[in-house]
Amino acid sequence: MTFDDDIVPIKVKRWFKSLVGEAVNQPKYRNLITTDRISSSPATTLSVKFPDIDYPISIDLCPMIESQLELRPECHWPRPNSKRPSQQKRSAIRKVGVNEIAKEPFNWTLSFAACLKSELTSYHLKNVLFWECEDHPFDTEWQQELLAARVKSMTYRLLAYIQRGNLPLYFHDGVNLFSNKDKAVLQKVVNNIKAFLEQPKPYLSE
Repeated sequence: MTFDDDIVPIKVKRWFKSLVGEAVNQPKYRNLITTDRISSSPATTLSVKFPDIDYPISIDLCPMIESQLELRPECHWPRPNSKRPSQQKRSAIRKVGVNEIAKEPFNWTLSFAACLKSELTSYHLKNVLFWECEDHPFDTEWQQELLAARVKSMTYRLLAYIQRGNLPLYFHDGVNLFSNKDKAVLQKVVNNIKAFLEQPKPYLSE
């Protein structure tokens, strides 16, 4: 998997995919799981059939090198005059560092996933939005004059999910998107949401 002592991403992807293919090709999995072809995506995608679900669920698996690289100056992080995150959190993120994933054939791509592990991400908010859309499926409920109500509803919805410690994945509600989140971090989010709901103006910019 190396060339001139360098680990070659495309070789890693092929090796990883062969291992995944070998694992899912066992008789008990063969009719339930299929894998996609190698693509420009860093992930190997599995399509898994569940007996109680009519459609397959896609699962992405990605080989990653835990290189713990320093954040480069071109990342422009943290931004000047930014008050978030705290100095303690910045130090923790720098300690975690940046990893590398095999996306391009001959170049490794930086991955910031580990830096976001304890944080809420846009993916969590997307799932909150999906659940809100399911409960409010009509276009009339998303008209301009009702957008503030929808945002407020989603804010309370997120608060409830955090307090329960369970945000179900929209496409497979048996998966809890908070399962690996730090409870202390989630509690800080709860405090911030409550502060926002009590006095939203300081959080809103013109």
